[in-house]
Order: sequence, then C-alpha cells, then structure tokens
Amino acid sequence: MTTIPLIIRLAGPDDAAAVAAFGERSFRETFGADNRPEDMDAYCAATYAVERQRREMAEPEQVTLLAEMDGGLAGYAQLRDGPAPSCVTGADPIEILRFYVDRRWHGQGIARTLMAETLDHARERECCPAEYSVRGRCPGPGRHPDRRRCQNQREPHHCL
Repeated sequence: MTTIPLIIRLAGPDDAAAVAAFGERSFRETFGADNRPEDMDAYCAATYAVERQRREMAEPEQVTLLAEMDGGLAGYAQLRDGPAPSCVTGADPIEILRFYVDRRWHGQGIARTLMAETLDHARERECCPAEYSVRGRCPGPGRHPDRRRCQNQREPHHCL
C-alpha cells in the first residue's frame, strides 16, 4: 500500500481532456497487443475524443470518478445507468463502463479503493448489482479488483 494520499473525486467538464488522454493511453497499453493498429486507432479516436468524454461526463445517467495521486491522475472509473443486457440480472443493475489504474500505481491499493468508491456510488443511486465486462484477458480470481465478479464476466458487446 502507498503512503501518498489518494484523492477520489467526481470528474467535471474541465477533466475531460485529462480523462481522454489517460483513457486512451491505458486502453492502448492494455489491449494494443491483441488488436490491429488501425482498429485501435479507430476505436480510440471515437471513444476517447475530448468532446465525447465531456458529453459523457454531463450525462445524468453517467458518473466518472477520478483517483489522484501525487498531483496527477492515477486512475478512473465510469458508471453508466441504463438498460442492461439480458444476461445481467438484478432489480436495477448499473454498468461499470470503464475502470483503469495507471501501471505506475499497480499494487498500491488504488484499484481496491477506487472500486469500493465506485460501488458506493452505485449503491447511492440505488443500483445493484454493479455489472461490467472484462475485455481481453481476465487476470483470474484473486487478481481482479473485485475478485467475485471475475467469474461472472460477460462477453464484450463489441469487438475492435
């Protein structure tokens, strides 16, 4: 665990550029080796455009949480409320749309803390359970921030 103070806060419109850059970098680091460069470029251009991030942050059914360490962005999570796929059960599920922690901070307890805050926000919205998909390689139970959910992963809803 790290001794540098971790700050978790709600993102605002002024954070869109930082989230877009961080999200694209994290996505490329995580999934670049498993996809064709032209597919990565197209997906990242559409998904991590600053204006798209700004729009998503303004949507009332979406929440973006930032984890900040040492004066910079160490990770982020995005929740999206809305219709769930038929394979997801529960009275009012919410999707963990994106969840990334910078490699520099892996193993420091940031993912665990950010996931706890993310799930708290889901509960505040009276949504349960939280649902997310693990794209690509799941590190396996015991290595995922929320170990119980790894065996319940669903197929990604789109391919690159």
